Amino acid sequence: VVSTQSTGSSGINAEYGETTCKGSGVEVTLNNGEQLQVDHILVAVGLEPSTELGDSAGLEVHAQMGGYVVNAELEARSNLFVAGDAACFYDPVLGRRRVEHHDHAVVSGKLAGQNMTGASQPYHHQSMFWSDLWP
Repeated sequence: VVSTQSTGSSGINAEYGETTCKGSGVEVTLNNGEQLQVDHILVAVGLEPSTELGDSAGLEVHAQMGGYVVNAELEARSNLFVAGDAACFYDPVLGRRRVEHHDHAVVSGKLAGQNMTGASQPYHHQSMFWSDLWP
């Protein structure tokens, strides 16, 4: 909401709907059926990790969040570790979650590697996020 209000004061209208490209322009159809011709669009999407490899190894995939279920040390099963956005881990503050961000991938990857060598340390990092909305 804060971002939507901030962009509005800069002359940017935030609308939500489906987009189709026609010729050299972009036509947006909003959820209410209204159609708009626009100069630019911003697409905000999430991702769903590919889990086929882990399926063959019998790894558990979280039904709602996707990603492989891991313990506090990022271990999916004995001596098999998962990091980054493929890991669905338990956070002691926020509960079970999966994070799709560069910071999480770097920090969890490093910890998973350390735990592979016997560190036995829990993951407790709170990832940071950033977005650049306009110049």
